[in-house]
Amino acid sequence: MQEPFNATTWLLDRHIEAGDGERVAVVEDDRTWTYAQVADEVTRVGAALRALGVTAEQRVALVLLDSIEFVTAFLGAMRIGAVPVPINPLLPGRDLGVIAAESRATAVIASATVAGHLSDLVAGAPELGTVITTGSEGSLRGSADLRTLDWATFLAEGETGDSTPYPTWAESPGFWLCTSGSTGRPRLATHRHVDIPVTCETYGASVLDIGPDDRCFSVGPLFHAYGLGNALTFPFSVGASAVLEPHRPPTPERVAEIVTRHRPTLFFCIPTFYAALNSAPIPDDAFASVRVAVSAAEPLPAETYHRFRERFGVHILDGIGSTELLHIYLSNTLDDLRP
Repeated sequence: MQEPFNATTWLLDRHIEAGDGERVAVVEDDRTWTYAQVADEVTRVGAALRALGVTAEQRVALVLLDSIEFVTAFLGAMRIGAVPVPINPLLPGRDLGVIAAESRATAVIASATVAGHLSDLVAGAPELGTVITTGSEGSLRGSADLRTLDWATFLAEGETGDSTPYPTWAESPGFWLCTSGSTGRPRLATHRHVDIPVTCETYGASVLDIGPDDRCFSVGPLFHAYGLGNALTFPFSVGASAVLEPHRPPTPERVAEIVTRHRPTLFFCIPTFYAALNSAPIPDDAFASVRVAVSAAEPLPAETYHRFRERFGVHILDGIGSTELLHIYLSNTLDDLRP
């Protein structure tokens, strides 16, 4: 008999049980959510999905910008044993439909900003039976074969539903992620529940030395493996907080504004954006709160590293990772920096 393990209880419930429910978990613009508030919303999302007929190991496509809805939908699906499949919300509707169809998703949760693409998405994914949008009533209309719900109506489904975590175990299917397609056509990489604590411990703890007083901000989005660790699983693994930015695409000026305002201690980015920051008309003290910056997804030129260090006074840790391995598996360390 496998020992039960559900990644959502590891990321959320244990902090509340330890008395840390009032710690800030998520910051988005002017709004904040504590761990207790996030946990409440996650249980409602899980109960609502269950009430709508989503069962263990069924896929739930997430076409969501970085937001509290992404966090609660991702963890809510995993809580009931379902498998969230984050997809780039900036893709055209037809491409979204192809990925949703390949995952055989039975439900999709989408940001209101992609409502105009939902018809094409649904047309390409015949197994979809439920479409949920994060705004108020969307443009897509339901039918005999398709339920459509806005966010408030969806959450109401979970008010009195069953929010008990599904008895998954470490090796249970947890979530799927789209690869970048750098070696050909993008693929769906499958991950287990245990993959989350493994990456949190081997990189978040061992390399970043992340702790509960850290605040994480990732320019890389949550639908990527890199961003998912940076702005969700790493901070939640230790009771730290994550700063989310739903507006895409990012600009150096907007990123500098967020860093100055919310003062993250861990900053995650890619080399081309570090180069853009180096050349942008932003204050030299914009990154004064950052103790460590991280780079991945592309080779980091030594010139980019040195310019960022000289201008902003922050070291960049360069790492190599992959969607298949979920995050960075080869990295510089704070004690051994070689750009």
